[in-house]
Amino acid sequence: KADDFQIDHFELFMEHGSVMLIIDPENGDIVFANHAAEDFYGYSIDELLTMKISHFNMLSIDEVQQEMNRAREEERNFFNFKHRIGNGEVKDVEVYSYPYESEGGHVYLFSIIYDVTEQMAAEKAAAELQRNYFIVLISILSIQVIVIVFLYIQRERNKRLQKELSYIAHHDSLTDLINRNLVYDEFRKIFTEDNLGLAFYMIDINNLKLINDTFGHLAGDEVLVDAANALNALHWEDKIVSRISGDEFVVVAYNISNEDANFIKNNIREIEVHCENMTVALAVGMYYCNDINHNYNEIFELAENEMYVYKVGKKTMDRQSTVDALMKTLSVKNKDTEDHCRRVSEYAKVFGQEMGLDVEDIETLVNTAFMHDIGKVALDLAILNKPGKLTTEEMDEIKLHPEKGYIILSNLSTSNTLPEAILYHHERFDGTGYPFGIKDVEIPLFARMITICDAFDAMTSYRHYLPVFNFDEAITEMLNCSGTQFDPELVQTFISADIRKVYEDNKKRD
Repeated sequence: KADDFQIDHFELFMEHGSVMLIIDPENGDIVFANHAAEDFYGYSIDELLTMKISHFNMLSIDEVQQEMNRAREEERNFFNFKHRIGNGEVKDVEVYSYPYESEGGHVYLFSIIYDVTEQMAAEKAAAELQRNYFIVLISILSIQVIVIVFLYIQRERNKRLQKELSYIAHHDSLTDLINRNLVYDEFRKIFTEDNLGLAFYMIDINNLKLINDTFGHLAGDEVLVDAANALNALHWEDKIVSRISGDEFVVVAYNISNEDANFIKNNIREIEVHCENMTVALAVGMYYCNDINHNYNEIFELAENEMYVYKVGKKTMDRQSTVDALMKTLSVKNKDTEDHCRRVSEYAKVFGQEMGLDVEDIETLVNTAFMHDIGKVALDLAILNKPGKLTTEEMDEIKLHPEKGYIILSNLSTSNTLPEAILYHHERFDGTGYPFGIKDVEIPLFARMITICDAFDAMTSYRHYLPVFNFDEAITEMLNCSGTQFDPELVQTFISADIRKVYEDNKKRD
């Protein structure tokens, strides 16, 4: 099946007792199978070479393709699957799969497959602790076997393979920085009398969770890579840069004065990376050490403490700028949404005044109304700007925006009022709304108020898929929907407010 595919030690593969397959990850074709595979699956080798791995794997074809992609990209190399063999039996198997590049440049997956059906049955009967211990033990032993097999097959590549494995074990695959496993060893090497003073920096990326929740993990990964590159570019030559966890980095600079150490700290605080229209800053804490009697854990904790103090102090200042950036991103994606949010907030202000709310509550209501559609920043641009009628699937995607808005603002807000009002602003008074179908006063007051403002503006503003109502038509429609879509008491209060003036001002402006 693959003209450019060759494999050393052919005889060893064919006669080895372990089930071995080589798979083309682009289409799932089996391009090599040994005798053990023949015995296990109940098909001759010739038959196996006409099959795809999805013939045996109980996952869907799409799921099988996803797992092959993970193995090819080395996101994962160990898998548990269920395979249906030739006689119809379903076997539990452990699969160890690694990418192999042929001399022709094509990448294949070399897979070793173990039948663990009996082990799985035994594990189900055992206690959870025993089962987990057994899996860990088997995994360790299996990895050792894989390493031995590969070392034997590619003896001439032994040094290179060992170097690659060591590199993977001690480096972060995303940023290519050293990881937590290696930074401690490197620290011990440099923490000597000859290298003092030493500056230890603990660094955290602000709002990375918000970016992941809003724009997806690929966007978050880009932020991490940009931050890593910026830290690597710091001017001090004698330094170690490490990513130690999801959003945390450690930088160690040595042979440095206290003055230069603080200069670097300020440079780190000035680093900015970008995602959409958001500017992402770094929180950093530093401990400067000129005493060999300190240890790694003490220095780490002292730098971390300073970082958290800085982060807490900066969080309040960054919160509004983050909201502004998200709303700007939403405006870029859909200008109509920005104008709609502004008008809804203006209606909410006079509504709140008519309700007799105090100044602080009116401000919260206005801010909530302005941001009620902020969750749409996470939606597909094609759906958000689609000129025609949305499909059921696209409408389901649109209906996620209250929950997405809730997640965004839960990351930013210090109170529950604002994110909860956004989460429930598409609930209906009779319980037929979304996302939860709650009704009546179960719906928070601000959410019920924003629902009215939102609907009024939707009826009186241009929508390519709906007719535009004039003021009186919209009021009549709201009265008709009192008790079903809207809280009837709040509708009366809304009508009593000076809504017409805001409506007319908006018409003049638009």
